[in-house]
Amino acid sequence: MLSLLPSTFARRLALLSLVALLALAGGGAGQVEAARAVLFTSSFGTTTPVNFDGVDGWDDGDGNGSNAKLDDAKARPGSLTPSHLYLRQFQSATRTVSTVGYEDIELSFYCRGDLDADAADALTLELDLDGDGTFEQPMTYSLDSPTADCPDNGWSAAPHLVALSSLDSAVDDNASISFRFVASGNRIQEEMRVDDVSLTGEPIAVVVDGDEDGVADADDNCPAAANADQADLDEDGLGDLCDDDRDDDGVPNAEEDAAGSNPDDAASTPEMCDGLDNDAHGDVDEGFGDLDADGKADCIDDDRDGDGVPNAQEDAAGSDPDDATSTPETCDGIDNDANEGIDEGFGDLDADGKADCVDDDRDGDGVPNLEEDTAGSDPDDAASMPTPEVCDGIDNDADGVTDEGFGDLDADGEADCVDDDRDGDGVPNLEEDAAGSNPNHPHSIPEVCDGVDNDLDGVIDEDGVCPEPDTDGDDIPDADDNCPAEANAGQSDLDGDGLGDACDAVDDRATQGNPPPAQGNNAQQGGDDPQPTPSPTPVATSTPPAPEVAGVAVGIKNELLSPSPARAGEEVVFGIDATVSGPVDGGLATVWVQFDSAALGYSGSDAPRHYGGDRPGALPLRYGDRQPVLRRAVRGAAGDG
Repeated sequence: MLSLLPSTFARRLALLSLVALLALAGGGAGQVEAARAVLFTSSFGTTTPVNFDGVDGWDDGDGNGSNAKLDDAKARPGSLTPSHLYLRQFQSATRTVSTVGYEDIELSFYCRGDLDADAADALTLELDLDGDGTFEQPMTYSLDSPTADCPDNGWSAAPHLVALSSLDSAVDDNASISFRFVASGNRIQEEMRVDDVSLTGEPIAVVVDGDEDGVADADDNCPAAANADQADLDEDGLGDLCDDDRDDDGVPNAEEDAAGSNPDDAASTPEMCDGLDNDAHGDVDEGFGDLDADGKADCIDDDRDGDGVPNAQEDAAGSDPDDATSTPETCDGIDNDANEGIDEGFGDLDADGKADCVDDDRDGDGVPNLEEDTAGSDPDDAASMPTPEVCDGIDNDADGVTDEGFGDLDADGEADCVDDDRDGDGVPNLEEDAAGSNPNHPHSIPEVCDGVDNDLDGVIDEDGVCPEPDTDGDDIPDADDNCPAEANAGQSDLDGDGLGDACDAVDDRATQGNPPPAQGNNAQQGGDDPQPTPSPTPVATSTPPAPEVAGVAVGIKNELLSPSPARAGEEVVFGIDATVSGPVDGGLATVWVQFDSAALGYSGSDAPRHYGGDRPGALPLRYGDRQPVLRRAVRGAAGDG
């Protein structure tokens, strides 16, 4: 069973009723003034002619009317005519209709079966929707029972509706579509009847395109002028061809064209005298006057004539802001504003016709202004005569200023003649005179011990301003102290080796078998230092003498105080960072070193340390970030100790 289209059923009934009325009035197809139009309708005439071919434009297939017939024996109730299409096995009837100007095409018809029909018998609807002559998309309607598509005991209660546009959109607005009813089955005597066939469609809206640009007027943003591209620069809904301000900058296109600005660029407007490049041409205020040719239009130039005086100032002063030779009048004996008056508006105290600004005796008292200014009297008061000022700390000329006209080196308001610190360096003149620095030079002060030439005499820290170094504070300068690291005001040196006892932990006299050297009168009275008695070379007692080899090498960073290399038993005093290496005469090198524990910053004995022999190598002369102070080092033969 082919289902009907219930959504349009009621509408189709009403439409067919209208079709029937039109047919009664004039016959054939009619036009319904409604949303849908009847493109074709057929009730198959009012009689039963033998020759069916040609009735309402139908084609029976063989051209002589024998393939299909008209019959009124079983007329459909409600049909406009009793006649209807009558088909038997393999008979057909075809109708071709134009659908130009219409869309949403639908076909409707009524049908009836036969009491003798069985399931193999059916009415077939064949369609050629694209007008190519080929029928396709067959649709079958059963007719073997009272409930069949085409009931076997009467006509279908409602028309069968076929939405052709839904089957193939090519049917819309087509010059030619065809539909054909065909009787199919296995028995020739089976009857199939069709009546009140109708084809309807909705008129395609008439497109009005007044400017023939391919865009309907209803959708055209410029229906009066062809603009297929629908260009709308400012997106205001009005096409550019119809928009008198295409860039929507508030200036009509015609005005922009005349002014030279771009009517299609909102950033380009006619040039105005405002210091801006309004038309976006790269120039500012072109076309406007520029009196002084300074590149700035007069309308925005605050000095139009380029005379260095602003227009507003010239307007206020009465000179001409558009004349470079006219400037505001100044008191200079010249007609500055070019209005035939000299120094007008300026005072003339003595009414001699000469403005005070150029009058060398303003009060007319016979004394020139300059002389009165110098003397301190009032050049603007004829009763004031000059009394000369002298440098004495007194206002001699009674002008409210003391000692004016006299030097004031440090600009402290006090004339140099009465200033006890003329250069203002904080050191009184007398003190600088006594110290030899310059009291008239603010950067020259008495010399102090600071490594700077304070008095600017080319010499640094001269005249004994710096005390000699005294590291141990025993009031004996380091240069003269035999033990500068330890306070020893008595300078005791028991063994006479030049190293004060406070720094000497070893008495060399005992080591060398010699008595302490006697202190001569010179030594007692501050003469030459006593010379130590040379020490004999000791002989090794624990091991036989070794072959003589090269002497000991002593490397020192500071001053070496005794010769190197030395022989065994000799005392060698050297500075910090010393190293000892190599054999000596009579055996391996043996070095006795005594350090100053206080200088090293650690607690411990100052006893000599032994290096060499079984521990040859460099002396460990650095502890942390402290550097030791060597008191002395003695070389000896292997086995000494």
